[in-house]
Amino acid sequence: MNTPTPTEQGELRIAIAEEMGFEHDGPWANYWILKKGPVEISITTDMLPPYTTSIDAIQAACLERFENKTDRDEITYQIVMHGIQQVPLLEVWQLTALDWCIVFAKTAKIWRYKE
Repeated sequence: MNTPTPTEQGELRIAIAEEMGFEHDGPWANYWILKKGPVEISITTDMLPPYTTSIDAIQAACLERFENKTDRDEITYQIVMHGIQQVPLLEVWQLTALDWCIVFAKTAKIWRYKE
């Protein structure tokens, strides 16, 4: 299996951020806005959650994005299958944040990973 390049990892991080509700703030590609109810947060790209490097960030995103039972069953299945593809009998707790991001993107159908 091919490891994503740093550029691909950056694209994956942005794809997940967009899936989680972050939008470009106007014509400036470096600024993002997140609207959660009456609250609006404006940040720069480097302040987006570190999904590809933080297991806590991507797992929190998974819990928020995959709320219903069908979605949770699907991501659980994909996590197990991804682990098996990496190393036979790999435990889920051994997957990296990047592994979780790839599974998130495949399950949400937001980013195609080269295999």
